[in-house]
Formats: sequence, structure tokens, C-alpha cells
Amino acid sequence: ASFGQGSTLVSPVSLAVAAATVARGSYVAPQLVTNGAATDCAGSSSTPAPIPAGVTSQLQSLMREVVTSGPATVLKSAPGGPVMAKTGTAEYGGGDTPKTHAWLIGYQGDIAFAVYVQDGQSGGTVAGPVALKFLHASLCEDEEYRARFLHEARAAGVLSHPNIVTVHDVGEIDGRPYMAMELLAGESLAKV
Repeated sequence: ASFGQGSTLVSPVSLAVAAATVARGSYVAPQLVTNGAATDCAGSSSTPAPIPAGVTSQLQSLMREVVTSGPATVLKSAPGGPVMAKTGTAEYGGGDTPKTHAWLIGYQGDIAFAVYVQDGQSGGTVAGPVALKFLHASLCEDEEYRARFLHEARAAGVLSHPNIVTVHDVGEIDGRPYMAMELLAGESLAKV
């Protein structure tokens, strides 16, 4: 999936890589994770050149302000270390009032993330709460919660019905469970 504005398109993975690069101060190659195991996609063993320190610190500061006093203040309540983020919308379609997709990228510690909400109105108000759910690491420390999440996600993954979303992958990365589902086209459930 990709989204953008005008003729510029970008994937959520590329935006997560951008957030990780700001966090580390040098390029971070993406990794493909299947069944909980990561594979380096870059295929290069060379060490990337660092971004100038002044540029990195300014980007980190601006991303922190998005959380502390900007459109992603919902992330201030995330447990763990401070969250840095950037939000946005991408217009598409024609007419006087184009539709928008909402997005948010960010990082917390060594975890970078991207949230894309098709037909979302605003990155801070729509994508921000989705990121907050991902960042609740305290829930991941609860063995009963993790086991229940994984059990229910795997159970959903064996279901096959036109009215049930397809689950493509279930697993854990660094003790955080995940479930990858198909992207469905159509209206938001909030509009139904």
C-alpha cells in the first residue's frame, strides 16, 4: 500500500524507516519480519553515514513538540520513554472538498512505527490513538494478556468468511505481539 498527495507516493514502511533514521541519526535499513524472525532487506553490510548532529537534534526536537504541544498530544500518555512523532494528511480525489488519508510516524526508544488510516481525517486525532494502542508496552509485559492476544489472533486467522477480515500473520517482535490484517477498501466503521 502507498499513499501520497499529487504525484508523490510513499509507503508506510518508508515512513517508519524515516522515523527510525531520525531516532538513530543514520539510515536504518528496513527488515522483513515473518513468523517473528527478521530478515535484512537492504542486503548491504556497509555502515551508513550519519546525519549531521545538528540536523538530527533539530528533527528530534520538532518531533517531540508534535507530541508535547502539537496534534499528537494523545501520545503523551504512552507508557515507557518519550514518544516523538509527525502527523499529517494526504488529500486525494477531486472536487471542492477532497478526501484525506491520515498518517502518523514516530518512535519510542528503539521502536519506530508508521500508522496509516485510509479515509482518516487527521493524523493526530485518528492515527494517534492507533499508535497509542501499539505503544502500551505495559500490556505486553503481562504474560496472560500476551497469551490471550496471540490465541485470539491465531483463532481469527483460521476463519474464512466474506464478512471477516483476513489475518495474514501473527507473532511477536521483542516481546510485543502483533497481528497483520488485510486492508479493506470502503467506508470507515465510524461512518456506518
